[in-house]
Amino acid sequence: MQIVDKYEAIGSHIYRSDQDGAVLLDFTEKQGIIIQRWRQQAKHYWTAQSE
Repeated sequence: MQIVDKYEAIGSHIYRSDQDGAVLLDFTEKQGIIIQRWRQQAKHYWTAQSE
């Protein structure tokens, strides 16, 4: 079993820069940690239409 598989087995969210692009963490006082995936925010025009 791979390390990532072990984390997934316990319900952890997996963020991978090779798949998600940059992973942005915003630490806020009211909302806690906000995690954003760059590839979801900044889609290229040629991939945005196919989803």
